[in-house]
Amino acid sequence: MTTTPRLIMIGDSFSVEPMESTDHTVTWPRQVAADLGLTLMPLSQHGVSQDWCFQQLRAGFQSVNHITADDRIIICLTHPNRYWFVQDEPNLSNMHIIGMDQYVSKEKNKAIEGFMQHIQRPQLDTLHMIMRLGWLTSYITRLGLPKPLILRCFDIDVSEAQHYQEIAWATGTLFDIQTQEFAEPDTQSDQYFRGIDCRYNHITLSNHHILAKKIVDFFQQGLTVDLAEGFVRGLILKDSWRDTDFCAKEFNQYRITDMHARPVWSLSKIMKRPSW
Repeated sequence: MTTTPRLIMIGDSFSVEPMESTDHTVTWPRQVAADLGLTLMPLSQHGVSQDWCFQQLRAGFQSVNHITADDRIIICLTHPNRYWFVQDEPNLSNMHIIGMDQYVSKEKNKAIEGFMQHIQRPQLDTLHMIMRLGWLTSYITRLGLPKPLILRCFDIDVSEAQHYQEIAWATGTLFDIQTQEFAEPDTQSDQYFRGIDCRYNHITLSNHHILAKKIVDFFQQGLTVDLAEGFVRGLILKDSWRDTDFCAKEFNQYRITDMHARPVWSLSKIMKRPSW
């Protein structure tokens, strides 16, 4: 059994650690772990569903190195309409992925399309989410663990689950921070980046520091994490990618290979994730 207290980080791309093994940028999960004196255990993955995330928690509760009262848990709760379609491809959970047939067989793609058209519906999505959260509260209560902190990635209805006393909820959403960083928040992000979002976890590094402090204040002082206020807004302009100094300060440099001509996006190397 592990004796080192950990910050267990579970969620989607809003909380994924930089994929580059040589990258030492202080993202918000790293800063929170450092400020709390915890070892960061990053279990997040790009594009995953709630099912996959809660499976990671389930494994953590049942593992030899199981979650203890000394650990702290942060869950970035993604949208409930994502579904873990393919066992070995948990990142293909978004129903709106264009060209899904490039990644799965024709048979699986047809089955996914049928599910989306004839079975999936918001009522079931919300019901399943509430059941997952109820399952989580049962484990937290039975094991006597501290309240996990849940950050909503998107504006989803958790009104029923917010009454669960075993869970701490941030107000607002991470998506609010993401969109309000643009000078024109209603504009599609592709018009700013012309490709893959080159921010760490979809937010600038300036706001990583602000978010980290809010979370540390929650764990140390019990303060509510407010994701709607207190962040830097409107700092990304449509030509910010041309500003080398700004990009070096705020963006993931591994995603940008040519700042002065046009943005060319490079794929990150896949880094092996820790597991239980």
